[in-house]
Amino acid sequence: MAQGKHLSVLFASQGVIAKMPQETVTKFVAQLDALGIAVITVDTNVDTGAQVENAQHTHSRIVGYLGHSEADIPGFVAATKRGGLAIAVGGPASVWCAREEGRSVPFGKCLEVSQPSNAIQAIQAAIGGF
Repeated sequence: MAQGKHLSVLFASQGVIAKMPQETVTKFVAQLDALGIAVITVDTNVDTGAQVENAQHTHSRIVGYLGHSEADIPGFVAATKRGGLAIAVGGPASVWCAREEGRSVPFGKCLEVSQPSNAIQAIQAAIGGF
């Protein structure tokens, strides 16, 4: 999903993307593309934090990480350490965000959304896109 022209990136768990209808994924990616943000799908069978850390060298700004499972938590940690958002879509990720915001993650860096497409406004606010 990622394209080379972007200076900003949003990492998205393959599990979250897989649960979205294809039309919704297409619209979601297009909306982020209009903001100059590439979407990189993350393989949750591999260390998600390492994937974020490895990709940071090719992108000037990590906007955040969108996830729902326990496997996404290292990605949340890596993204928030680099100024991005942890965007939780239910599951263990939401529990982690509720527990860690203000502790290991700065206030305002954890967001809980009911579905991934609801993250667009939060992302716009975070990058000053309103």
